[in-house]
Amino acid sequence: MDISSFARCAAYAAFGFACGGVMFCRFMPLLLAKKDITKLSSDGNPGSANVFINCGIPLGLLCLFLDMFKGFLPVLLAEWIIGKFNPKLKAKSSKALVGWGFRCIGHLAGTKLIVLGRENIPTDTAVLYVGNHRSFFDIVLTLSCFPGITGYVAKK
Repeated sequence: MDISSFARCAAYAAFGFACGGVMFCRFMPLLLAKKDITKLSSDGNPGSANVFINCGIPLGLLCLFLDMFKGFLPVLLAEWIIGKFNPKLKAKSSKALVGWGFRCIGHLAGTKLIVLGRENIPTDTAVLYVGNHRSFFDIVLTLSCFPGITGYVAKK
């Protein structure tokens, strides 16, 4: 990796880190509603719940979205950087991230997934899975079970 690529990666990492440290619920009400949440709330916490209570739903939703986005932004930047150097690795890491999210959704939904015969799935060649989909939730349940990069096709 040459020095300019390293500097660019370091700059992206610094930007992602800085975005994670921004207190959107502190300064957005100051900018948009001219309200200091730390002084209006009983606990002095500049959190999105206090923005909802003291500034209303629209500003509360904006602050909540921005706070959630600052956790997503560094991951998005890392995926973008990985894709610039190794697209196949980006596809694998993206599948791992989405698979983790889908497993969390399955756990929160109270599903119990039992997979029989996973050892019979070849890992060195492409595989076509044909399923009788009952709902879009099938994708959430099955994506993390299949090895390798996985895609889905559906018809109306």
